[in-house]
Amino acid sequence: MLFRSNDLDSDKKIASPRVADLPELPPAKGHQYPAICHDVTYRKGVKMDHGWKIRWFYNLEEASRVDAEARREAERFYIARQIYKKNTAEAKPANLPVVPPKYNPVKKTPQEILAMAGFSEHQYRVREDVEHWYNPKESGWRDPDEGWVAGRPASARLAYKNKDGVWEIGTTGLQDLMETMPIKDAWALSVLSEMGADEAQVKASLDAEIEGEKKIFAEEVSAFVGAIRDCKEFFCFSREEQEEVIKLYDWCQPEQVALVVTMLQARWGIAKQLNSLKEQGEILVSWGGHFRVMGGANNQQYWVIRPDGAEREAEDVEYRKRYTSEGNKFWRIVDREELAISWSKGNSAALHNFTVNHLPVGGLTSAQKETVSRIEDTISGEWNDAGDASLRKGWGISGRAATISAAQTTTPGGGNTVMAEALRKAGLIK
Repeated sequence: MLFRSNDLDSDKKIASPRVADLPELPPAKGHQYPAICHDVTYRKGVKMDHGWKIRWFYNLEEASRVDAEARREAERFYIARQIYKKNTAEAKPANLPVVPPKYNPVKKTPQEILAMAGFSEHQYRVREDVEHWYNPKESGWRDPDEGWVAGRPASARLAYKNKDGVWEIGTTGLQDLMETMPIKDAWALSVLSEMGADEAQVKASLDAEIEGEKKIFAEEVSAFVGAIRDCKEFFCFSREEQEEVIKLYDWCQPEQVALVVTMLQARWGIAKQLNSLKEQGEILVSWGGHFRVMGGANNQQYWVIRPDGAEREAEDVEYRKRYTSEGNKFWRIVDREELAISWSKGNSAALHNFTVNHLPVGGLTSAQKETVSRIEDTISGEWNDAGDASLRKGWGISGRAATISAAQTTTPGGGNTVMAEALRKAGLIK
């Protein structure tokens, strides 16, 4: 966390670079210097993201350092947004392959609720000209036809039984009955009690009916989520969007389900476009996984290399508590001209496993080969495995003698034909 003096100007929140470009910084104010910062803190090892802000510092050097760090982080989101925009530009709207669930709330009219309480239509009438009846002297209920009582009394009733034995319900009592649906925390069925009915029994009957509808809806939501997850397009949504869908298994409130369904409907066409490109072997979608580069066991790492040889950092990185050497990383899209490679080593005695996950459609550039060679040298220097042939081979695409097999270059979701063509252009297979 970045600590500052309390007399500095307040932080100003800005949009995340995940969705928008960073704004220009305001000019310095005397001895106050602005900087873009990503405000992240940790509490008991749990990351807490407070968003992106413009923050002020007394020290120009500190402001420059914080600003530079934030802009380096933002650059990966900027590149990712450009790649996403390019690959989804031709997406067309598409319908969901599954009919979304629809919640049918239990709604009762006041007449239906009164019927549940055991009253026939001849036993009551609604007086829309009366709110409720007053008893200013706490004795003898005044018939509304006799005129209104001056002033508001200490007690009132929602229903009144006239001399003919018919219950007259004022508009306040009627409103109470109407507001019982949908069910709220506080029930407003006291009018039934005044009429001598069993309010608790009516409430229990309504609860049972509502719970039945909720159960049916939950089953429909579960089936819907399962069907969506079985679609290949589902894995072309962002990880956050996928999580929102999966959450419906445990939290299927109608309002939340409606929001998720709206999101799916709006972006299904984009998911179809991305899945089509993925199946053609042109791109990877939501690629990455758990990484670890510490200790002697379960080591694994991922890289995406741009045509100019630069390593592109993943947009989504979650470290294991405060450890930067272990966590999860994912790239939203690995583009056509990018190279995606991974490496793993189960334990100190296991062989090194080098995998080419995606080759550039147009073939490798010399800059990409140089970067791969540098990464291979780094891995070789960190492990004392001189006799390990797999380490000497590396990925087989940086100019070393060994080549890689077709099985080693299979991309998730298919795409062997495009990959094989890229390998031929690179001169690695015939």
